[in-house]
Amino acid sequence: LSSKVVLASEVSGIAQQRLLKPVFNASHGYANLFPDFDGVVRSTRFNYFFEEKSFAQEIAFKLGYSGIYDNELINFLSDSFEAISFYDALQGKTSFSNKIVLVGATASYLHDFYPVPVNRLGMPGVVVHANILQSILEKKFLSHTSKWFDIIFSFLLAVSAILLVNRFKLVYATALLILVYVIVSVAAIKLFDYEIVSSIFYYYFSIATGFVSGIGFNYYFERVEKNRVRSLFGRYVAPQVVEHILRNPERYSLLGGEKRGITVLFADIRGFTSFSERLSPEQVVETLNKYLREMTK
Repeated sequence: LSSKVVLASEVSGIAQQRLLKPVFNASHGYANLFPDFDGVVRSTRFNYFFEEKSFAQEIAFKLGYSGIYDNELINFLSDSFEAISFYDALQGKTSFSNKIVLVGATASYLHDFYPVPVNRLGMPGVVVHANILQSILEKKFLSHTSKWFDIIFSFLLAVSAILLVNRFKLVYATALLILVYVIVSVAAIKLFDYEIVSSIFYYYFSIATGFVSGIGFNYYFERVEKNRVRSLFGRYVAPQVVEHILRNPERYSLLGGEKRGITVLFADIRGFTSFSERLSPEQVVETLNKYLREMTK
């Protein structure tokens, strides 16, 4: 066969892998595609098996590209390469001079489709290889934001969400966090324009986690404060007064009070000084509470 021809080989088997080579004496590269854990093909897996190059890398090697692109994120530049039917090719209706031609199946019933980030319904395997080849030739593989950047940025987003929830009313905090979502999304799109993929799911998750955590912290500290107020004022005023203060905290936060008509009872306990000297402070407070409770009924 011509020195310009590259045929497809296949890595077969899981426990005991073996390389199935073409029967013809020609250059070859394995055509296997390896999805991630979720079944989506995102990256290349080169030079893994028997020192065999991948199909796309062997074609690039024939064209003078000798670099090794191992485990690179594929830049799916197109899903609409020019497709020519096998029948039209046999009829000589198209010239293939000075062109790179990949021969493969695109019919859905042949089941050579792989989910990819730009098409979860599936892209023909030959088109996936075409995108890998084009990424090699144009040197436009995608890069990913660093692990430490993702960790630090996610942490800052979560802390910012907690601070916003604690600093502003819930409706304003929610509006601001929606704005943060939009800014993060636009930034991720802009980074993608420069072939940089960001971990946007983790950013979204961090914002949502911070939002929920902020609400949880607010609820917890509000309960603690209410219990403290009940414990403090419940010794001296009726429970109804304490609940009124808790239901209207803004009216009493500055101790400004309010104007209203009231009745004031001035009372003196005969012999209180000598009486209190004979009891412990706790007993004095308990006795006063009983006296004042009966006097104010």
